[in-house]
Amino acid sequence: ENPLSHSLAIDPADTSFYTTSQTSTASVYTPPYSFEMPKMEEEKKNEKKDEDKVVFKVDMCCDGCKEKVRKSLKGFPGLESIDINMDEQRVTVQGKVDANKLLERMRKKCSKRTQLLFAP
Repeated sequence: ENPLSHSLAIDPADTSFYTTSQTSTASVYTPPYSFEMPKMEEEKKNEKKDEDKVVFKVDMCCDGCKEKVRKSLKGFPGLESIDINMDEQRVTVQGKVDANKLLERMRKKCSKRTQLLFAP
């Protein structure tokens, strides 16, 4: 008896790693993972989102401050979304907005110390 024959047990009936092609009768190995190249459209969307992103640093101490900031931004022309992060004291705004006008509006309506961190 060959001692190597016990080290690897392969079931010939197990075809879970093989798929058959529609055009051919030959079996082709298909790895358990797949890798797809990113599409150019998705890359353009991500770049566009970064172009439309404005980030502010706003001193907020409580939920009341957070709501005050949200209300001051609500209804601003071109604004698509608002993300307020209390832990980092940051407000991220998506949309085609004038960052300086938005900064001025937040300072006026919120009475909070506000600083522009990132604008396209």
